[in-house]
Amino acid sequence: MTQPHPLPPILPENRDAEQALLGALMINNKLFDQIAGICSAEHFASAMHARLFTQLVILITTGKKANPVTLKSFGETDNALRASGGKTYLVQLAKRGMVLDRAGALHYASIIASLAKRRALIGALQDELELAFGADHNQSVSDLLARAKGRLDELARDAPDRLVLFDPRDLTGQPIPQHEWIVQQWIPMRRATGIYAPPGTGKTLLMQLLCTAAAIDQPWLGLPVRQCKSVLLYCEDDREEMHERQDAINRFYGVTFDDLGQMRWLPRLGEDNVMMTFEQGRGTTTTLFHNLLGEVKAFGAQLVIFDTLSDVFAGSEIDRNQARQFVQQCPALIAREIGGAVVCCAHPSLTGMNSASGNSGNSGSTAWPGAFRSHLYLEVPKAEDGEEPDANGDHRVLTRKKSNWAKKGETLPMHWKDGVFVADQSTAGIIGSIERRACERVFLDLLDKTSAEGRRVSQSPNSANFAPRVFAQRLDREGYKLGDFRPAMERLFYARQIKSVPYGSASNATFHIVRSNESE
Repeated sequence: MTQPHPLPPILPENRDAEQALLGALMINNKLFDQIAGICSAEHFASAMHARLFTQLVILITTGKKANPVTLKSFGETDNALRASGGKTYLVQLAKRGMVLDRAGALHYASIIASLAKRRALIGALQDELELAFGADHNQSVSDLLARAKGRLDELARDAPDRLVLFDPRDLTGQPIPQHEWIVQQWIPMRRATGIYAPPGTGKTLLMQLLCTAAAIDQPWLGLPVRQCKSVLLYCEDDREEMHERQDAINRFYGVTFDDLGQMRWLPRLGEDNVMMTFEQGRGTTTTLFHNLLGEVKAFGAQLVIFDTLSDVFAGSEIDRNQARQFVQQCPALIAREIGGAVVCCAHPSLTGMNSASGNSGNSGSTAWPGAFRSHLYLEVPKAEDGEEPDANGDHRVLTRKKSNWAKKGETLPMHWKDGVFVADQSTAGIIGSIERRACERVFLDLLDKTSAEGRRVSQSPNSANFAPRVFAQRLDREGYKLGDFRPAMERLFYARQIKSVPYGSASNATFHIVRSNESE
């Protein structure tokens, strides 16, 4: 006779979630009001954590502070907690809770409650199996099914998967949270960022350059970077490729491999790197994902790179539901767990690469930019009218296509030099001011010349006589290009040194640019 399956050796639990939630409550006692209706002491798999949660609740609900200091005596009297380190363990929990905000606390409380329900379900099913095997043969199957159904209905009524409404009045007097960044305005913390680029554009190099900058506390493309540890999961590189690329980066920064202690590499060329599989539309994270998360947390990294998206995602790229599941349950989850950033490198679709708007391609689905909170696009800039094409293909532009906390459309121009990307920074300070004024002077001189030649120029980019384009094609432009004349024209308009006036018949008026001291 077939025997009932034995219970798994380890029932489902999440010790990390329990530790993080307890630490968050010690850091911010007010979080208890938010999670009180979601989980309770009985939901903790660890009996020690359950007792600690109970002590926290007692202190908080009686109007007392609950922190490692006020819980010190409990840490010394509870045998299991004392064996785990007592006050030291409490301090460690508090440190873990420092990176958890309200949303994170709610998320972990839900995980703890849900796993408790799973353990209860496993126990109930095991009880019913044992009863069915050992039941009197005279007991009807209907009675056994009715009993089992009653147990399951009872569990279903108490399921923790419910909505929790938040009262915004609870925020009264609370400090406004300030968003944190790995790179200000470009790569946010606690979120997943997608960076798209056509094959061979250099996103892999750009990310290795970023992780190096974070390790040695140096700028990246001229921008300050948060100093932190990083992990690079490079699915399309072996160690030799990363070694060669890093050598050029080291020479650029003037460091050695001994200075890179805050970086860790995972070159996995030719390996199975799938992080999530799908069955009937539902995603399941793989063993690799959980192993990676454990290693990242153990190392203390706050920056993780996935290169590339197509290697770690095994679903359908045109399925919006699968795309969102992956982003939220893989890179975004890691970002929340480590209080840092995860950047996913991806190749855009052919449509995206060929679109006139440079609309970043998104691997076949608009769900990707929707799921990523920050969305960047790296490309070789296209030569505009009046500009010489980049013969060597050394120039790149990184564009912020989307950010929930920064202006869309800003760019970072750069060029390849000696194995790395170097920012094309416009000159700042007094010298920069002199250069801008010089370009404005040339613009005005060319405006005078074209007017004297009986030629009119327009401020409209769609016009055939768009002033910056016309000026960029002249031999006497003194080396300035279309990209220089565009902002120069805007500055002159702002300073009211030029204006746009109509000409032609009243029924078909067309506008052209003149100096402001000229008559219309």
